[in-house]
Formats: sequence, C-alpha cells, structure tokens
Amino acid sequence: MLDSLPPTSVVAEIVAPTERVEQAIAQSPASASPAAPGSVLPPSQDASPPPARPSLRLPAPTPAAGPTDPVTTPTTAPQPQAETAPALPNLESLGIVRLQADRQSFDGERQLVIAQGRASLRFRGGVLFADEIQVNLQANTLKAEGRVWLLRGQQVARGSQLTYNLLQESGTLLNAQGRFNTGPTGARDLDPSIPPSTDIADRIQSVEELEQPVTNVRRIGQLLVTSAFGGEYTDPSDLQSLTNPGAVLPTQISGFDIRGGVQNVRFQADRLDLGPDGWTAKDIALTNDPFAPPQAEIRSAQATYQAPPGSLGSLGIFGSGLVLENSLRIPLPDNNSVVQEREGGILTVGFDGVDRNGAFLEREFSVINENNIQLSLTPQFLLQRAINLAGGGRELGNDVEVNSVNPLDAFGLVGRLNANIAPNTQFSLITNLASLNPENLGTQSRISSDLRQDFGFFDLLLNYRYRERRFNGSLGVQTVQQSYGVTLETRRLNLLALAGVNPSDTFPRIDGLNFRFQASYQNLLALTDQPNLLGTQPSPALANLNRFQLETGLTLPITLWREDPLPATPDAGLRYTSAPVTPGLRIIPEITGVITNYSDGTSQNSLAYRFGADLTLGKFAGDFFDYTNLRADYLRSTGQGFSPFLFDRLVDRNVLVLGATQQLLGPFLVGVTSAINLDTNEAFNTTYRLEYSRRAFGVSLSYNPNQQVGILAIQLNDFDWQGLGGQN
Repeated sequence: MLDSLPPTSVVAEIVAPTERVEQAIAQSPASASPAAPGSVLPPSQDASPPPARPSLRLPAPTPAAGPTDPVTTPTTAPQPQAETAPALPNLESLGIVRLQADRQSFDGERQLVIAQGRASLRFRGGVLFADEIQVNLQANTLKAEGRVWLLRGQQVARGSQLTYNLLQESGTLLNAQGRFNTGPTGARDLDPSIPPSTDIADRIQSVEELEQPVTNVRRIGQLLVTSAFGGEYTDPSDLQSLTNPGAVLPTQISGFDIRGGVQNVRFQADRLDLGPDGWTAKDIALTNDPFAPPQAEIRSAQATYQAPPGSLGSLGIFGSGLVLENSLRIPLPDNNSVVQEREGGILTVGFDGVDRNGAFLEREFSVINENNIQLSLTPQFLLQRAINLAGGGRELGNDVEVNSVNPLDAFGLVGRLNANIAPNTQFSLITNLASLNPENLGTQSRISSDLRQDFGFFDLLLNYRYRERRFNGSLGVQTVQQSYGVTLETRRLNLLALAGVNPSDTFPRIDGLNFRFQASYQNLLALTDQPNLLGTQPSPALANLNRFQLETGLTLPITLWREDPLPATPDAGLRYTSAPVTPGLRIIPEITGVITNYSDGTSQNSLAYRFGADLTLGKFAGDFFDYTNLRADYLRSTGQGFSPFLFDRLVDRNVLVLGATQQLLGPFLVGVTSAINLDTNEAFNTTYRLEYSRRAFGVSLSYNPNQQVGILAIQLNDFDWQGLGGQN
C-alpha cells in the first residue's frame, strides 16, 4: 500500500528556477471536463478554449500601476483620497499577504473585494492563482473560479472552483487534479505551524509549464510488497552468503513483507473538502504514474486523510481497489489507522510450509501510527494446520509433535514495531508466533530486534535474534537458536567521491571505488557438529560461544562498453520499464577479507576474490526479444581454520554464479539464476523467475527448488518529474 499522504489538501511538486521571470497562465479550458469517476486522466480536449489569458507578472518596482499593469492590494490601507470608488481595504487581518490582479474593485455594500484577470493571492494557506478571486470580508471567505491553481511549497493542485474560509482554514476544491509529495519535503510544506514562503510564486517560471507534457522523468524508489511461500527466501544473486557465510542477508524475505514507499503521487477527485489538519475526497483516484492513462492506480469511493499537529498522517480508504492496466482490479481492505474503526476488508492468503503447515489467512491492523512510532498486529488463522489437527494430526511446524490438540495451535500472530527514538536512532522489533499455545511458544516463535544509531558514515547496531534462519550455500538453511551482540558497519563508501575525484573526467570507464567495513561481537547459540562442544547445552547439538568478526571489502566496477538509452517517454525508454535500459558490458572485480575468532579458541579466516561480468543487449522497447541480460560471477575463497558452527562455516570455496533474463513478448520476461560449487559440480541455489514488467508497476513470481521456497512480488515504482503530470 502507498505510504501515508501529506497533511493537507491537494498538492504537487513544482520544479522551477529561482530567478524572477515573467509568469503566464496556460491557454486551457476555463473548466476542465472531469474524467470518468475514479480514473486519473488528462483534461478533456473537447471543450472550447476561452480567449488567451494574459501573462501574470511580478509587481513592478515602481509604485504606480500603468494602464496595463496588474493592480496590487497592499496589506496596509492607503490614506483616504477624494474619489468616487471606495479604497481597497486592509486584508492583513484575514491572513492575506498580497492580492494582485489586472483589475480590482471593492463593493462596499457587500464588503466584497473582486480581483479579475491574472489574479493571484498569497495567504496562510499558500498561493492561489485564478481567473477571478472574490474575498468576502463579512464571511471571511474567498472564492476562486476559472483556471484555479493552489500552491504551497513544492505542492500544487488545480481545479475549476475553490471556496475557502480563511479563519477556519477549510474549504472545497471541485474537479481537482494535482500532485503531492508524501516525503519529508511535503510534510514541511504542509505543516500548519510553518508559514508558507512568501516567494513561492517568484520561484515559478510559468504556470504554463504545469500543463506542458511531462519531462525529466526519473525513478527514485519503489514500494515492494512480497509474500514468500514455503519459508524464508534468499536470492542466489546476493553473494554475501558466499563471501561471508552466516551473514544476515538484506534480501531474506519471510512471509508477507512491505518495503520502501512512493512519495510522488498524482490524484484526481470530483471534490476535495479541505480542513486544517487533513482532507476528505469523494471518487478519488491516486497513481504513481506520471503519464496518462496510468498503468496503476488506486480508485476509492472515499478517502480521508488526517494529520493532527505533531503526529504522522493517516490515510483511510473505503471501497477501494488497485487497478492495473485499467482492467485488472485487486480489492483493497477498508483501511484506517485505528483498529476499532476498521470496517469490512479482505483477508490475505499466505503459505508457509516451514512454520505453519501450509496455507493460512491473515489480516494486518495498524494499532499505533504516530510520527515517531508505528505498531501493527497481524492475527493469523492457520487453515491447513487446523484441518490437519481436526483430522487427528499431531505435527506442528518445524517437525514438532504434540500429544494433545490445543485450539490455540491453529492461530498465529505477527507483530511489527518501528520507533524513531531520536533523529538518528531507530528501533525495530518483529515478533513472529506460529502458535498461540503457551506450551509451544519456544518452538513456534521467531524474534528479530534492532537498535540502530546513525553516525553519518557508519552505523552502530545492537541486535537480538531468536530462532533466526540463515542460508549458508550448499549447507542450506541453518537455524541460529539465539544471538545478541553489537555491530559497527560502514555504508558502501565511494573512495573516489570522498577524495573529490570525478571518475567521468579522470577515469571515464571506472564507476567508483567502493569500500565497506564491518566489525561485530556476538553471543551465539547455534547448531554444531564438534565433539568437544556437544552436550554443553540442554540440546546436545547446540553450542554457546562468543564470536568476534572483522570484514572488509573493496569493489572496482568498470564499464567497458555502453550505448545511450532511449528517451524517457511512454512509447520509448519507459514502455516496459521504470527506467530506460542502457545496453553495455560491465565487469566487477572485488576482494573481501573476513577474520573470525570464537571463544573456544578456534578461528576461521578467509580471503575471497570475485570477478563478475554483466552484459545487457537491447533496450526493452520492442515487441519481441529486445532485452537480454547475462551475468556471471566467479568466486574463489582461500584461508585457514573453520567455524565450530554450521551456519557460518565456509564450505563453498570455488563457486560460479550464472544468471540470464530474456524478454519473450512485450512486458513478459523469464529468468534463471544458479550458484554452482565447481568442486562438487552441484547447483545448490537455483531460482526460476517469471516477470510482468511495466513502467509504473511490476509483478514477478520466483521459485527456488533448493530452498523449496517461492515468492510473489508486486512492485510500485516511485518517480520524480517536472510538470503536473497526466499529459503525454
């Protein structure tokens, strides 16, 4: 699901230079014909355009207005003069900083200020442009009609009519279209405690640019929703398990998982009701796609967004569905941030053949969704286990047998907690219970917790794990019964960039010199086969030892050949992918050293050499066989000693990893990746993949017969672009 939305009305990012320039309003229909309810589409082109609109200029430095210059209402009333028309009043008490237009008049009887032609108004709620703006001094309201644009910070929206109460900071925008940002920038722009910048309009090159075709599209992230079937999945293309066996891999996926997010979102709604801390919309469509028609969108009969001061905003959607390719609709549960306010919804079907005996049903509830803390609970009904137990079965997950049936063994629970303790300190906790029977919690639960402190170039990590599964090459999946410790790790640092060297100038074929370092100290309780350690724990195959480990690596990616990609347009570079494909050949030499010492006096030290090659042919824009990717990695490890544990013992010292991905027809891709132990000629980690790839989204199904795990993934891509969006 999309990340939470920003805490006010209708907004969108604007990309504009800082210099003062002439401003203009695009020649577009005075009132855009609304698209079909629930569809994000460009405005209708059938409406007859009104006369061309004059340009919107910044106020001239000279105080007097010429016959063709816009008239500016000052925030302090001028001295009374002998004239027939009443003087324009002081609007500062209503929070209006400046009102500017070609023509302004004041109806003293109705207490109405009327601004017509190139009208703009700066107020606490942002900046407003329209064909006509009326300010009612008695009712403390304003009304804007024609081509209405509402801006604040980097956010923008347009509509046919806006009515707004200046004191209550609430109103209604009709036929609304726009773009908002859910990231930190959007939150700052819409924070009611932070007044909008008074030079917002000055930073706009031209309002006309918002109605131009979308330009400068680039992918900046993704929202990835995955569901593993059978257990925990480890991607064979992740070489960390081969150069440093027993490491916790970032690509491990267990059960249902959501990572990343989408910050830039386009929307269209028949009506948005704005409030001081949120909004409500009817028949709204939300999409991450810069272009129209959108390839993916959420259509909702009603959406409500609330963001009280000091807390993270929460989005409620009702009667919603994720629509792909304007045809396939995936129902979404009615969603609110408070559990007791949930109404209806759907269940998610999952499959876990390791811990839960097969198929199960689950539903996630957000219990706490504040600015610095999020807590969710996912109750589960283990359908297949319940059927087996009702039929006389006695086996639970992990080959655990029970003497008597307890109904609580048919239920599970997953809890997720994320807390921002300080600006650079985060805490996370995942508790995974495959049974709610207290007698079986020891064998049916897994716990993972991390406390991370960010120090800039490196992170300090305190962690605790209970019954964590780790993949170790040809030895397969191993369970670490319990571990806790501290880790100091660097980010992947580009040494050339840190030294101020631009590779494109000095070394045009070198993509960087990447360095990483990690030091850790852990207490481990894990499976062993060493006779001198057997029997030291209640389970005779477990040993409890301390481990100190140092790891460092250096990578030098080099591009030998590269072609220019196609332009980032819907019918070229972005036809089937979120970023234009760059054909080329790249090699990746790497060296990794690992030093490991254990409290029983043993050690395992290794030096791993890697030589990788990545070849891409085609630009993924044709209908058939226009994309081929071939990858090969050769790893050779040397060293001495061996680990007393099985989960981190180095056994694969001579490995070849091969991968291939091929376009078949349109957006359909097939791929295979396999790791082969050249000493035994055994393929120990092979994954087959089928993928449907589009610009805005992707769906893939992978299966690994060695791990007996499959994974279904849905990906929504996050873009940045110039313009409002929706036009091709």
